[in-house]
Amino acid sequence: MGTCVHTAVVVTMPAETIAPVQEIALRYFGGLVTPLVVAPRNDFASFAIMPCGSKHGWDAANAHHDAIQAFLAEAQLGWDQFAVVAFGECATWAGKEPPMPSDLDLL
Repeated sequence: MGTCVHTAVVVTMPAETIAPVQEIALRYFGGLVTPLVVAPRNDFASFAIMPCGSKHGWDAANAHHDAIQAFLAEAQLGWDQFAVVAFGECATWAGKEPPMPSDLDLL
């Protein structure tokens, strides 16, 4: 038995530069990547990497979290271009807060 904590990533950036970043996400996450959504103003576009559905601590969840870190490192996004969203059965992961961008050790 495990705690279900869903971790997703939302990426938003200028529409003319987002396609290569989405391609990187597709290599890591395949069908968990949403189509691009173009904002009606200011020429921004977004996509999301959806949660894997696994429980915290299980191999699939660990692999998903590792892939999120690898994706963010490869895509070299600025802090104003993405959000890591974690939610689920409880507010903490095994006594720890959900990861914040500063916890991803990317710098």
